[in-house]
Amino acid sequence: MEKAQQAIGKRIRVARVAADIKQYKAAEAINMSLSNYQKIEGGFIGVSAVVLSELTRLFSTSADILLDIPPTRLVTEPESKYLTALEIEGLKGKIALLEQSLADKDEIIDLLKYKLANPKIRS
Repeated sequence: MEKAQQAIGKRIRVARVAADIKQYKAAEAINMSLSNYQKIEGGFIGVSAVVLSELTRLFSTSADILLDIPPTRLVTEPESKYLTALEIEGLKGKIALLEQSLADKDEIIDLLKYKLANPKIRS
């Protein structure tokens, strides 16, 4: 369960960064303390359905993406080798989140290197 919480928290963080929203603004928008919001992104506490719903609206994403739930569809004929439009959109969303996550990683590493090289600078 803890790994699932951490994975969901990480996807919430990636969605927030992709939406260009600061943590304190996200917490404020969903009427939550910054500390509790940070615990959700860190995977230390779970997220309720109500909070998840609010986050999907705030970040303009879907719960399926934040929860990493594959799209479902009724299969009335043998499995096709073609993707549905919903599956394609879901994959595009995941790719965008992954690309943003990778970009953030490089930015964070650069910032940490800079702070280590310049210890007198305070943020």
